[in-house]
Amino acid sequence: MPERSERTSVSVRSGPPVGFGPKTHPILAERGILTQAHLDEADPLELYLRCKRYRPGTSLNMSYGMIASQERVHWREVAVRRAQLDSQLRRLGL
Repeated sequence: MPERSERTSVSVRSGPPVGFGPKTHPILAERGILTQAHLDEADPLELYLRCKRYRPGTSLNMSYGMIASQERVHWREVAVRRAQLDSQLRRLGL
């Protein structure tokens, strides 16, 4: 009887940031965000500002996505807090 191979599980934290498409991953990577752990350690609004300065057309939805990825929720759950997030972004200079 052949030996059963053990499945290795990869931690979500060690893989790429979750919830982003092929256009966003390179933007994050160029800002040093290569794994979910990197994203979890970052301030999402400051990171959004850095991305926006790098790519001026960066949508506010990206900030929702980063926060949602950190909180492990759908981005629409974050978008309902738009007024609060807008206020925080204004304080940061956007």
